[in-house]
Amino acid sequence: MKLAYRFTRATVVIIAALFLFGSLCACAQTGKKPAKSSQATARKAPVAPDLSTPKNAVRSYLDWVSYAYYIVDSDVATSTMSPSEEVRVNSYVQLNQEEGRRIDQNLDSLEFVSAKSTETSATIVTKESWTYRYLSLDGTSASSSPMGSMGSMGSMIETPSTSALNTFFHAKYDATYSLVKEGKNWVVDSVKAKATTAVK
Repeated sequence: MKLAYRFTRATVVIIAALFLFGSLCACAQTGKKPAKSSQATARKAPVAPDLSTPKNAVRSYLDWVSYAYYIVDSDVATSTMSPSEEVRVNSYVQLNQEEGRRIDQNLDSLEFVSAKSTETSATIVTKESWTYRYLSLDGTSASSSPMGSMGSMGSMIETPSTSALNTFFHAKYDATYSLVKEGKNWVVDSVKAKATTAVK
């Protein structure tokens, strides 16, 4: 079941100020999501989720959550996660909207350390390497993340107050994914991650 969310007045003001098109103001007044700029939608959507096995489901989850963080729309990734995980991801996307930023992150490497499963649940342990940067909502300038906010993998992040548009950061994680089976599909129910390098 998808959860419905409404923009607060403050969020609408922030988004309207960032997108300099008159039509967006009308969308904000009607409660619709603002249209994405050409910069914001430059990243291609991942391939359709493969939820046939726990490992494939984790890969699809990471691909689609990364895309959701980039276009600042959690709805696109909901097929890869349970309702409880959807709440967590949506909360972080809403925070990014209110702070006027998006995350451009890419998975450089993914190693499956272990996998355990029953008929209805599974636990996957991974080692991951990421490259990422913070951008403004329209994707045309660099942005920063406030001290102490929750990062894409659920860890605390500390970001300099200013950064260049082409500044990329690198991070490594040990992560544990809990999955549940919904019908014929495996979906991520929760994620526990520990950064093994500094995360900015």
